[in-house]
Amino acid sequence: MLKVKTELTRIYQLWTNQHNHENKIEILGHFYLLMALLLRNFVVPKKNIICFNDARKQDKVKDIINFLTANYRDSLTLDEVADHFGLSKAYLDRLFKTEVQTSLIHYLQLIRLQHAYDLLVNTDLPVTVIADQCGFANVRSLQKIFKDVYSATPSTYRKRLKSQ
Repeated sequence: MLKVKTELTRIYQLWTNQHNHENKIEILGHFYLLMALLLRNFVVPKKNIICFNDARKQDKVKDIINFLTANYRDSLTLDEVADHFGLSKAYLDRLFKTEVQTSLIHYLQLIRLQHAYDLLVNTDLPVTVIADQCGFANVRSLQKIFKDVYSATPSTYRKRLKSQ
């Protein structure tokens, strides 16, 4: 990080001094050094980036995510979502896994978990009511995914928050 700062400082110093041909070449040289440093130290491997391969697929996935976000309280299945979008179950599952790097059902559970977490920390609603309001099939479903993510049951997590 220090090398990046050094190169940026040098570029700035050269740029604010007189603008002659030699300074421009030296600035360009420092710019290339800066780019090499950034590429060497801060580039994220492509496998770690969610990238959409096709604009049509991107639009379809955005529509699906919007649908899941709007209907997370409902008892949704992969079949129902596929029917809603006129896709086969297999294609929808493959599309979502390819573009989002997780299954549609897991993504839906994460949306539900986010809403459950908000209700858990911002209200005094019982966990059973939270599970129902957030679209979980039952309290056990909420408890399982909550414990997987937060390493505690919802009740235990709430108690810890209140004791802090």
